[in-house]
Amino acid sequence: MAGNTDVIWANRAAKAILPVRVLVGWVFLSAGIQRFLFPDSSGVGRFVKIGIPWPKVKASIRGRSRDCLRHFAADRFFLRALPLCPS
Repeated sequence: MAGNTDVIWANRAAKAILPVRVLVGWVFLSAGIQRFLFPDSSGVGRFVKIGIPWPKVKASIRGRSRDCLRHFAADRFFLRALPLCPS
């Protein structure tokens, strides 16, 4: 009986992860689009407003590191989902 319950909860957890990941991905995508549309309020302009030295360079470094981490997370997601695809 306990083994059956564990399987049921594992299936529910696996089904719940996908919508959460999609929603989190949507948040990051919309934030990235806003950075391109409104660069003064969410891009380099924010670094200038705060008073960070070399704002253009540091904003570029921050953006590139964020992109690398985003691609790493997406690759990890697709590699985990790959065995689920029918052959």
